[in-house]
Formats: sequence, structure tokens, C-alpha cells
Amino acid sequence: LALGWEFPLFRSLGVFMPLVVAITATSSLTLVPAVLALVGGSKWFSWGFRGFGGFGGAVSSLAMRINRLGLLVPAIFIAISIVSLALYPSIQASHDLRLFLPSDSPSIVSLDAMASDIGYGFVFPTYVVMVKNTSIGLEDLRSIEDLSRSIEEIDGVKSVEGPTRPFGEPLSISQDLLRDPHVLRYISDNTTYLRIVLSHNPFGQEAVDTLKKIREVSHRWGEENGYKIYVGGSTAASEELDRLVNSLFWQRVLPFAVAAMIVIFTVVFGSLLAAILSVAIVVLSSFISMVLTGVIFNNVFSTAMIWFLPQVVFTAMLGVGMDYNSFYMARAREVCLDRGKCGSEGTAMATGAVGRLVIGLALVVAAAFGSLMLSSSIGLRQIGLSLLASALLISSTASYLVAPPLLSILGRRAWRKLV
Repeated sequence: LALGWEFPLFRSLGVFMPLVVAITATSSLTLVPAVLALVGGSKWFSWGFRGFGGFGGAVSSLAMRINRLGLLVPAIFIAISIVSLALYPSIQASHDLRLFLPSDSPSIVSLDAMASDIGYGFVFPTYVVMVKNTSIGLEDLRSIEDLSRSIEEIDGVKSVEGPTRPFGEPLSISQDLLRDPHVLRYISDNTTYLRIVLSHNPFGQEAVDTLKKIREVSHRWGEENGYKIYVGGSTAASEELDRLVNSLFWQRVLPFAVAAMIVIFTVVFGSLLAAILSVAIVVLSSFISMVLTGVIFNNVFSTAMIWFLPQVVFTAMLGVGMDYNSFYMARAREVCLDRGKCGSEGTAMATGAVGRLVIGLALVVAAAFGSLMLSSSIGLRQIGLSLLASALLISSTASYLVAPPLLSILGRRAWRKLV
């Protein structure tokens, strides 16, 4: 996350989260063993997982049945992943902060009351500011009216107000116009602006698409007429934030995180195939859960998905999901290399040893994240559902559904060292 230095939230998380992880790891290696050494042998102390904490010959019957199906279950998982990739572009996302407030909160009620009478576009207009090296004159007004007409013709624009149309309708351009107090509200020496009302919800994707066209038309006009153009407003701020965060996350943060995890996992377990499989399980499971959340809220609750849900899901689940994979992979590797059981029986034995532990840990995490669904905030409900589904899907695919059958097919080749 620290690679997204330009975005303050990424910068803060990227700096402080490694410190939290380092402190937790240090405690796990020092404090926890010391406490266990003191109380672990006490009669009142219960391990809670006696019977499948070691090898003991325990074989998961469920894992064996799944392994007998061969590539069927992994193929279904891949097919669902492909469908999710196809559905993702159609999911409606929104920057509307109302998603994080209860629908009956006073601010939302008042905003909806205003919007129902005059429209959201009037409450959250878009502005095009034009700056010139010299004072605004009569010829400038004619050029500005040309821009106003061009913007008005864009699909999704409801009305345009400015120095040549202070009430929304164009006025006759003459020298008297520069003395009209209604016109002068839009002019300050060498600067003027347009106030644009959009037809769509200013925080929806349709408004963002309209804004991009407004920005393109305005900047082209500015280059042709010698103006500096600045496009602002709630929609513009949301679009710029979306563009910045998504470019940083998808082009820099996530690729580096995936590459780093593959390298570290390869070094620790000595297997590139196991590393790629583990990362793929985490990434695809998180993506499926996120798309599932978007589809449910779009189609069942008629609500847009919060725009930064991918960043929340991947950031939260990459680390947790790799932990689940490491528990299973470590045991599967040990069974294969130390006991020579690399096929179906060996992977089922690894599942029998740690499968319920992984699922149990996932249930704890799912309960914590799922509690967000009790909130009256739609945004928090979406985060809770997506993280809950991700935790359960990653744990089940890592210890039962995907990793065991694939490792049983690969056999000892899964743990073959690169050199």
C-alpha cells in the first residue's frame, strides 16, 4: 500500500500496517510460546483441536471424495471466476456518501426532500472554470456561449448557466451584457465559470461518463481559445478520486503485492507452483465474493456498490487468505516429502490434519466481518458481506475444494524445487 504514496490513506496504511504485523509476529514467536510453556500442561487448559493437530493417519473423507472427482471442482471454481470477470464491468458502483448513512438519518431525509423537488443535479452541480491572461470581453462572451451550447448538447446535461445565460437560457450578447449584475456574478476580471446541472445522480456512473465528455469538450475549447480550464464539483472530485485510487491500486499496489507474495511463498515452501496456486485461490475467491456482493445489492436491493469495495476486499483478504493457504500447504508439503504420500491420500491427510482448523479460523474472521451486516449503513453491509464470503470461500477452496485435488494430480511435481 505504501507504493500508492500519492493517496494519503494508502500511505498511512502502508507505513503503519507493517509495524502492526511485525509486533504481532514478534508476540507470536515470543510471548505466546512463553505463556504456553507456563499453562499448556495444566489440566484446565484445553487445546480444543486434539485428534487432528498431528498426522495420526487421519484422512478427511470429504477431501477424498472431492479428490476422486479430479478436476471437476477446480474447473467449476475457474468457471465461476470467469463468469465473475465477465459480470464485473456491468456492476453499478457509486461515490454516493449516503451509502454510509442510515436511510432515515436527518441529513439523508433533507437531501432526498430537496432532490425530489429540484433534482440532485441542482444540489451537486458541476463547474467549468475558465481563466484567461486578459480581462473577459465581448468576444470572449461569444466564445463562451459556443462552449455553453456544446456542453448543453452532451447527453446527460440538463442545463448550463454562465455569463451568457445566467438563468439557463442564452441572452443576446452585447456590450450591455458586461454591465448586467446577473452576468457579473459569473465574471471576475479574467476568470469566469459555467454552472452545469446533470440529469443523472451526480455520484453515479452515468454522471461520471457525462463529466468525462464535458471535460474533453471544455479542454479542447480552452486550447483553441487560449483559456486554462478547470472542471470541478462533486462529480469531478469523485471521478478524480476514483481514477487516482484505481490507477494506484490496480497498476501498482496489487501487482506488487501479488508478485511479492509469490516470491516469498516460493522461497518459504520451495515451490513456484504452490505459490501461484495459493495466490490464485486468494485473488479469485476475493474477486468472486466482491462480484457476488455487487450483483446482490444491484439486483436484489437496487443499490449501487460502493466504488472502493475492491480495495477493501483485496487489502483485507490477501494477508488473511495467504495464512489459510500456508496452513494447508505446509502440512501437504510435509506429508508429501516426509511420508511420501503426494497423491490423493496425502492431500486428504493434510486436510484431515488442518482442514477444520482453517475453516474454524475462517468462521471467526467471517463472524467478525459479518457483524458489519448488522449495521444500518448500506456501505458497511456490503463490506461485511463481501469479506464474510471471501473468508469462507478462501478457506474452503484452500483446504478442501481446489488445492487438495490439484495437488493430488500434480503429486511430487508440486514441490519440485526450481534449482
